[in-house]
Amino acid sequence: MKVELGQNLSAEQAIKLAIFEAKKGQGFVAPNPVVGAVILDQQGRLISFGHHARCGGDHAEVAALKKIPAKTRTEVLKGTQVFVTLEPCAHQGRTPSCAQELARWPIAKVVYGLEDPNPRVSGRGAEILRQAGVLCEPSEVLQEELEDLAEIFLTNMRQQTCFVALKVATSLDGHLAMRDGKSQWISNEKARHSVQYLRGVYDAVLVGSGTFLVDQPRLNSRHPRFMQKTNHLVVLDPSGDTLPHFIESPAAQVRPLQQITLVISRQQKEKWSGSQLGQRDQQLKELQERGVTLLFFDESSRGGQSSVDLAWLKKELFGMGLTSILVEGGAHTHSTFLQQGAADRIYQFIAPVFMGGSSAINWTQDLSIRDFDQRVKLSRVQFFRLGENALVTGRLFR
Repeated sequence: MKVELGQNLSAEQAIKLAIFEAKKGQGFVAPNPVVGAVILDQQGRLISFGHHARCGGDHAEVAALKKIPAKTRTEVLKGTQVFVTLEPCAHQGRTPSCAQELARWPIAKVVYGLEDPNPRVSGRGAEILRQAGVLCEPSEVLQEELEDLAEIFLTNMRQQTCFVALKVATSLDGHLAMRDGKSQWISNEKARHSVQYLRGVYDAVLVGSGTFLVDQPRLNSRHPRFMQKTNHLVVLDPSGDTLPHFIESPAAQVRPLQQITLVISRQQKEKWSGSQLGQRDQQLKELQERGVTLLFFDESSRGGQSSVDLAWLKKELFGMGLTSILVEGGAHTHSTFLQQGAADRIYQFIAPVFMGGSSAINWTQDLSIRDFDQRVKLSRVQFFRLGENALVTGRLFR
């Protein structure tokens, strides 16, 4: 979004610019929300803008204020309007309260995009400003865009669980690989570049054991923006099939083992016997000693070897400090998330090819829908062209 200082902006344009600014913090501010702020003078001219760039750093409002020279700040801020994507925080955390900081200055009006769902803030930031004589009101525009911008934080606060997105690259007929496992490359370079960006934005990538063993993926972000960031890896491996190969795997070579979580069935662990039991136990012990987090789930509650209770898993991962998960497959893993209603968003990259029915693997082949009314739907759908590929993304609901 191209703007210049001194340019006149409407309220909607100011919120749109604040959203654009906020996105610059994606991947760096968790567990905080991404937030952008814009300051207009009395005539509606742009005088400053900023964003929350990193956890523990200045919040967006403060970043925007600091761009105005301290010597002239009081004079410049007289009668100004501040537009911010989320209600200014009311509490002292790693940084001071943004609401109290804004209240110190001769600002006339604050417009916030969404009320902060954090119980330590909700409504209190706006009240601090009103008590200081600042007109403070919620935005009446771009509500869906603001909800999408803050969707990870909103889910964290409202549901006390991590936000989950499914990422899949498919053919036009919905297949992600041939029956022999060959899948590189369905998508084009632009689509793969977008995937690298998503891996940087989300705290963790999750895959099933089949994808981990067959594809030998690294699952880190090679996007230039995130070269200094290492994401977390979660592997769903009910039967412990990855254990003999884990330490030498490409995924374990590109991140500290402390940033890997392995999810294993408790019942399967108990079934190991004889020499195999000793070998698997030794492998588990070695991984744990080297920093891998092991989570054991009780499969009996869902009656299947790989039917981990994903609501439980999401709570566990959130408790570990992971606010967002990007699920990259394979087909059974994707289907399980859809079946249990455990995903919040989908990113489907579609290539202009057909791979056939019985000759290929459909990415939802294990999803069971008994009648038309139970179908999985998307809302707030967006379409993007990536060369000859397309990206469809939207919020999931049933």
